[in-house]
Amino acid sequence: MLAADQQAGDELARRRGSSRPLTVALGDVRDAWLATFAASEATQRTYRGALERFERWAIERYGQLDADALTLHGVAEYHAHLADPAAERSSSTIKKERAAVNSLIRWASDQGFLDRQHANLALSVKLPTAARERDVPKALSDAQARGLVLAARAQHGSDPLLAQRDTTIIELLLATGLRANELCELRRCDVVARRQGAGARDLIVHGKGDRQRRVALATPVAAGVRRWDRARTARLGPAAPGAPLFCSLGRRRRDGSYPAYAGARLQPWTLNELVGRLGVAIGLDSQLAHPHALRHTFATRYLADRKADVAQLQRVLGHADIKTTSIYLTVRAHQVDDVVERMAMPPTILDADHAVGM
Repeated sequence: MLAADQQAGDELARRRGSSRPLTVALGDVRDAWLATFAASEATQRTYRGALERFERWAIERYGQLDADALTLHGVAEYHAHLADPAAERSSSTIKKERAAVNSLIRWASDQGFLDRQHANLALSVKLPTAARERDVPKALSDAQARGLVLAARAQHGSDPLLAQRDTTIIELLLATGLRANELCELRRCDVVARRQGAGARDLIVHGKGDRQRRVALATPVAAGVRRWDRARTARLGPAAPGAPLFCSLGRRRRDGSYPAYAGARLQPWTLNELVGRLGVAIGLDSQLAHPHALRHTFATRYLADRKADVAQLQRVLGHADIKTTSIYLTVRAHQVDDVVERMAMPPTILDADHAVGM
């Protein structure tokens, strides 16, 4: 532990036992909790962001980070703020924001920084009932999906390798419904063949909770992955089987070379920026210019095929609970015209593909 962290911890410990609802500054409690919060980097960023928004609200409401923010009345007011119809927050967003605040309250109470009675009362505040039955996932229209692909291809004049990478990523997300983290975690060796000698391709996807699943690739998408891998090898040099399938590139230099870090694993925030940048280029709403909107698009297209069912979609998306998948049943078939190629396809190793000229 760093000296500064140790000093902060000592100061927090010294203040335990006060009769006040919260015995230390809210910001200090947040920092101390996050320092001990065992979660993935993405979850830590999500919770930190949620708590920072909560703190900004508390400052606007109380004029400072006041202890009243963590009382029954304070949490109830914050709920009303989150559920304000004018803000158009989805129920899932409200639940995520509240989960971060609830976790902070529980930890502060367990550590003796927050009076347990006040904590229990604050945690008793129920999530507000949504005005609508369920939040319908926002999916891209066919024209918008094609527009994203074309926007990626349009970068060819200034950076052919970037155009190839971005085009492949957009097509892959639209054709598989992968989460952003799942795409970033893909390795070259995760592109596999269903059976010996088969020409079709699958992906071994590393999902939430260390669960793996096999996702089939449509033939054109598999061909795009091979083209990207060949182009990356030609410009950046050979990559090991365990190397990331999609990598960072950085800004292309005038001589056509790339920065030294080119080839490193693509990070989720870079993927968010990538989709956002292409979305801006075609005038997409910000809620659609995000990797998760492409996941929603895949799911709604999948169910538009009368042969597909929710149980199949649950396996493809990697949902632990079919209730999560069933929300896509609210999207009517007429909202999508075409369906991604049926996902019964197989897979192969990229280096072997190169060897036979695929």
